[in-house]
Amino acid sequence: MNSQRLSEIEAEILAVESAIDKTYAKLREHFYVSSSPKTSTPKAATLQPQSTIPSSLNESTLVKELSKPKIEILPFEGDPIHYTQFIRQFNSRVANICDSPDEKISYLLQYIRGEARKIVQRRYGEEEYVAQSYIKKATQWPNVKPGDISALDNFGIFLRECHYAVGSIASTTILEYPENIKKLSQKLPQPMQDRWRSHAYKKKEKGLKVTFETLVDFVQREARILTDPIYGKNSLPENPPRKKATVHNIASSTSTVPAYQPRHNPANQTPSVTPVPESSCLYQENHTISKCTQFINKSTEERREFAKARRLCFNCLKGSHRAQECRNPGRWRHCAKKHHTLLHQLRESAPVGNAVLSTGTGDSDHKAFFQLLPVHVMSNGRTIETEALLDSASQMTIIKESLAFDLGLNGETCALTVNTLNSSSHVKSKNVSFLVKSESAPPLNIRNAKTLPVNKFQCSEQRLNPEWFHCQNLGIPNVITPSEVGLLIGVDQPEAHIQYGIRRGSKDQPIAVQTYLGWSLIGTDSHLSQSSPLSVNLLSVSDQSLEQFWSTETFGVSYQYSNPFLTEDRKAEAMLDKSKKLVNGNYEVGMLWKSEKSTLPNNLEMAKDRYRLLNKRFEKDRNFEEKYRGIMRDNISRGYARKLTPEEAGLCSQRTWYLPHHAVTNTQKGKLRLVYDAAATYKGVSLNKALMTGPDLLNSLFGVIQRFRLYEIAMVADIEQMFMQVHVPSSDADSLRFLYSEDNNPDAFEVYQMTSHIFGAKDSPACANYALRRTAQDHACTFIQ
Repeated sequence: MNSQRLSEIEAEILAVESAIDKTYAKLREHFYVSSSPKTSTPKAATLQPQSTIPSSLNESTLVKELSKPKIEILPFEGDPIHYTQFIRQFNSRVANICDSPDEKISYLLQYIRGEARKIVQRRYGEEEYVAQSYIKKATQWPNVKPGDISALDNFGIFLRECHYAVGSIASTTILEYPENIKKLSQKLPQPMQDRWRSHAYKKKEKGLKVTFETLVDFVQREARILTDPIYGKNSLPENPPRKKATVHNIASSTSTVPAYQPRHNPANQTPSVTPVPESSCLYQENHTISKCTQFINKSTEERREFAKARRLCFNCLKGSHRAQECRNPGRWRHCAKKHHTLLHQLRESAPVGNAVLSTGTGDSDHKAFFQLLPVHVMSNGRTIETEALLDSASQMTIIKESLAFDLGLNGETCALTVNTLNSSSHVKSKNVSFLVKSESAPPLNIRNAKTLPVNKFQCSEQRLNPEWFHCQNLGIPNVITPSEVGLLIGVDQPEAHIQYGIRRGSKDQPIAVQTYLGWSLIGTDSHLSQSSPLSVNLLSVSDQSLEQFWSTETFGVSYQYSNPFLTEDRKAEAMLDKSKKLVNGNYEVGMLWKSEKSTLPNNLEMAKDRYRLLNKRFEKDRNFEEKYRGIMRDNISRGYARKLTPEEAGLCSQRTWYLPHHAVTNTQKGKLRLVYDAAATYKGVSLNKALMTGPDLLNSLFGVIQRFRLYEIAMVADIEQMFMQVHVPSSDADSLRFLYSEDNNPDAFEVYQMTSHIFGAKDSPACANYALRRTAQDHACTFIQ
């Protein structure tokens, strides 16, 4: 049999199979159909054959087709020899019959085995591939338009699907990045973005982390609200359609104020008198006209003409009725007449401010740091977090117009003259008032601040260098983009510019300055320089600086400026004065808590683990153990520590804390010193983090060296166990518990409690030196000389 005959036989087989497929399809189409009810009474649909069969299928053909045995699809296991047979059977029995791609892929996975299934899994089921596909689709998802409930619902469903589908894959941690969560939230309509920011900030205030799941829950909740069958957007009755106001396009120079004018015209273009089509946000955005920024930014006269052209009610700015017919009570500010506040005309024209705002940028040899502070701006029951810029060269305080709008600020209109290097322009502004609060001070009342329609204040990014040790733990923010700065505080608010303290680093590092609103940086960092520094900076040396150089360097120490007490130091000193008490010849001084409401987690398990490690060291070094236990017995016998009874140990307060302890050896003296680890962290909290350092009451080395030459004899004295000589109140002693036992069994420990200040606590130097100075003051009359 030649190859031509084989090809003909194969073609005939394919033709027969094709006829069978068509017959089977016709059977599905014409034989099994759902009968529709013909009466008004609804009945359950049943499957039954049609009353007539097409002429192409007679009864004998039908019986023959139904009598044929069922063809089973042979599973494909990856052998290329069987592929042609498998794909032919799959196409005829599945692909040509199923319409849904999901159904086809389900059948495909059912009929493949072994290596073939692994190949499909590797190609389309790899975790990394699935994760990247979801991430790509999420970031490329189109923005949800205002009022598009279906799009919002689909977006929420996809986010939930994305969360469930790849929730266990390590690659999905990229979705937890704040920047990606921000990008996904920006796909929501603007009003919903505002609600999301408020929702996320409330979680941060409670100490909770804003995750990708937080965004998913928020979006789906918003979608459920809009699709609710009772209170959803589609279920509420819509306002009857109103007749659109007729707007005539008048191009002559004698036309009246047009129905709509743009806010700004480029300087190089002549303003056109042809009315511009109304902005889509006035009717398509999810907000009313009274909250539209473009409408609010118009002058009062322009707003009145705008409302007239669209035949809006002057009382409620809605509908096409007259103000006399409006049912809204219209209790607006400024006036008792029946019209909206935005349409109120002042009897006297708003004064034009003469204040000048000058800005300019250019290349610099050093990276300059501005005084940027994280603050909360508050007004009308709203609070928004932003960055404030202290500008001692500005005559006034300026707030971004977008921030003022979010706070609901409103005030009298005025005009500002903005002078730049090349031009001068006039912008409309408003006099507004609000409160500014930081975490370290009561609210500051800002009055007569000016709004300014700017996208960002001109300042470079600000990042803290880890090598600037003098700036650590001060709460100075990292400002990455200038758009984060929403407030510029000028010299009209002098309280905000007062410097309460400074901290200096090396010569080429910026200075940390403490103001009423907190710590900020000022100065430059030459390490970030992009070009050589100007030589004039290197040649400017005053005689005073030269004299100071020689007078300090001869002592072998650097002169350290002793700044006045900082705000925190004054608070600590007040706490020391209030808590001091003389008990049996020793001063008792309270610990310097940052907050009276400070709480500490119960870290008993951590203390147990550290005590077991200490016992292992005892087993390895018996000499160390003997010295250690000797010091501990001495402290207990002197009353510096005491063992708690089982009843006392069972009582815990909100500040109960167990101190891990260890020992350090002075290599020069060979002396062993017990150290209580107050810096040990448990659940992100340590005892030292809850305490203030307090004021620096030590005598400066510079002063000691100066006084060294005053008299013929120099005397040196040491106070034995100085920290232990200062007791702590019983209310604070509960935070100084520790585990110890004379038994070598690490699990047979007992609970002890320190009764004095410890070596290792953040506030101990200040408390001990305060008690020392108080003792000197108390006995000053005894030693007059």
